[in-house]
Amino acid sequence: MKAGNKIALMYAAVAIGVIALVSCLFYFLMVYHIDHLYFSSQQQRIEEVVDSHPAAGEKKLVLDAKDKPETRKVLSRYLSDSQIEDLFSGKMIHFKHAGEFGTALYSPEDQDKQIVLLLSENTYGKGIRKRFG
Repeated sequence: MKAGNKIALMYAAVAIGVIALVSCLFYFLMVYHIDHLYFSSQQQRIEEVVDSHPAAGEKKLVLDAKDKPETRKVLSRYLSDSQIEDLFSGKMIHFKHAGEFGTALYSPEDQDKQIVLLLSENTYGKGIRKRFG
């Protein structure tokens, strides 16, 4: 192979490597951005529900999902084992506990990895279910 062909082949390999690197970087930035948008929209939905009806007697519990044993202990007061597993798998859980309606959300995308429980002492809890699907 001629020296000129070797140099051209080397430049082509470098160009392909740069394109692959830029593509990977773009992909990871987009995934991070989409995750951030998702978490922001979930946080906004939570705040809208809690702030929109201050007279409904809501409670908001925010749990640290990093400490799973302690978090599971608190969650077990409100949810069954299967509901807790569904929650950690990313599903939104609707439940009733001691006459209160509630919704549980898990935010694994957030750096803090939080679980938010929203509880209502009256039938407005049905409104929480409608808002969160």
